[in-house]
Amino acid sequence: MAFLKPLRLSTRRGRAVASVLSQEEYNIYVETWTHFMEGRSDEYSAPEDRANLHRICMETVIQWRIMMQKMHKPSANIATEYNQAGRRRQTARESLDARRADRIAAKDGGRGTNIAEVAGNSAAQPKIIDVQVESAEKPPGANEQSL
Repeated sequence: MAFLKPLRLSTRRGRAVASVLSQEEYNIYVETWTHFMEGRSDEYSAPEDRANLHRICMETVIQWRIMMQKMHKPSANIATEYNQAGRRRQTARESLDARRADRIAAKDGGRGTNIAEVAGNSAAQPKIIDVQVESAEKPPGANEQSL
């Protein structure tokens, strides 16, 4: 299940509906899920990744709920709850990124990515070399304008 499909919760019936998010909350959940899964559905296929994604989506919904409380009661002090939800969401994101980094390192054979390799494989590398050669061939002060 790579992508969640938006649906109308008002069409659902039965006991399970009592514990489901409201339609607005469900839309936020699906939007957040889709944002993370676009182009990366194969990367987040492990159950642990799905649990982290669920946590990220739910913390986003919780932060939305807290902001709605603030909108209805402007005098409410929501800073602590809002920040706690943000920290939980960030922890889930870091966990998701760490698992992704572990998988990438495992695919590389455990050697990781070298910055010199990244710079050497750059598409702009030939142009950079040409600029360096041109600047080395010019005499010192050739680029300066006389006053």
